Amino acid sequence: MPEETQVEIGKSLAEFIIYDIKSDESGGRIDTTEHPFTTGYYTDVRITTHYHEERFESSIFSILHEGGHALYEQGLPMDWMYQPVGGSSSYGIHESMSRFIENMVGKSPEFWIKLRHPRVHEQVHREHGGEEPRVLDVLPARDEGNHRRYIQGRVV
Repeated sequence: MPEETQVEIGKSLAEFIIYDIKSDESGGRIDTTEHPFTTGYYTDVRITTHYHEERFESSIFSILHEGGHALYEQGLPMDWMYQPVGGSSSYGIHESMSRFIENMVGKSPEFWIKLRHPRVHEQVHREHGGEEPRVLDVLPARDEGNHRRYIQGRVV
């Protein structure tokens, strides 16, 4: 899938998880890098992703994951900004927020039904010879440590 299309999808994902990159008051943005990461604090939290034309799902899940980190940072109490108590409580809590958005939201059938991004469905349709598979049927199954493995829209 072309990078321009993935950028368009990434913007819609940011909007879906309520990570503001568009408004005049937005405290976020999505940039391109070799390895995805999140940086920033409170009102200025930026995320990055890498676009692979042969694996479009990589940018989808990295935007969801890094977006989870960004939402955590942006959700810290403003009254505590720049105070020692104002930082994240732990890396475990930080990572749990990002993994929740990536895995529990992003890999749920409901997410893909709601997303229904026409470019994603066009690409999947084209790669499967004109058939209309469900998106979860064609995303790579993952089995890395404690990740849940999704096959044909079911947790295995």
